[in-house]
Amino acid sequence: MPLLRRRFDARFFLLVGVAVVVVYLTLVPILMVIYGSFRDGPPGASAAFTLRNYIQAFSNPQLYRAFSNSLVFAFGGGSLAFAIGGFLAWL
Repeated sequence: MPLLRRRFDARFFLLVGVAVVVVYLTLVPILMVIYGSFRDGPPGASAAFTLRNYIQAFSNPQLYRAFSNSLVFAFGGGSLAFAIGGFLAWL
């Protein structure tokens, strides 16, 4: 069996270039948000690393109510979509 050789053409390099741009534009903001969540100052200002933001967020009882509302909405919407999709597929 002969070895398959990949021919590098313009479409391949275009695809790789677009993939690199999309990954960069996705990962950099996410990493900056995660990095900023461990800082106690505004972006660009001198600040120290801290867990205070997480302690404040997870000690708030409204977080758990919002989380439970999100679960109810997700399971309710998913169940309704499944029922409607099953009904329409049956037709």
